[in-house]
Amino acid sequence: MATIREGGPYQWQAQVHRKGQSPQYKTFNNKAAAEKWARQVEAEMDRGVFIPRKDAEKTTLSDALDRYLRKVTIHKKNQRS
Repeated sequence: MATIREGGPYQWQAQVHRKGQSPQYKTFNNKAAAEKWARQVEAEMDRGVFIPRKDAEKTTLSDALDRYLRKVTIHKKNQRS
């Protein structure tokens, strides 16, 4: 069940709690965006395709490129260049 609450002027926090899933929180500038996000997360949880975004949001481009270099490039034909 999603909960939308006002966190201050122009701040709305959406909270989604589901059994078996870690709670998800996100803050928005308007209520409509918070409701839309909460519905999307709930639908993904219902379908069983939800992946927590916290780790993905913390990943930088540099981290992603380094990982690609270590995991994918070594299997390429011309890996040295």
